[in-house]
Amino acid sequence: MKSIVYGGLDGIITTFAVVSGAAGGGFGIDVILVLGFANMFADALSMGMGDALSTKAANAAALKERDRELWELENYPE
Repeated sequence: MKSIVYGGLDGIITTFAVVSGAAGGGFGIDVILVLGFANMFADALSMGMGDALSTKAANAAALKERDRELWELENYPE
C-alpha cells in the first residue's frame, strides 16, 4: 500500500510538471498529451521495477539472515 501511495504522489507531481511545462512552452495539445502519457508510462515502469527490485533484495537479505541463524543454532547450541 505504501508503494502505491508514494508512487501515485510522485506520478501526479512529475506528470503535472511535464504537462504544465509543455503547455507553458506553447506546444500543441497533441504534443502535451503525448508527453503526459509517455511520462506516466515511464514513471509507472520505473516505480514498479524499483519496488520489485527492493522487495527482492529485502527478501534475499531476510533469507540470508535466517540461514545464518540456523547455522549458529546447529553449530553453537546454547
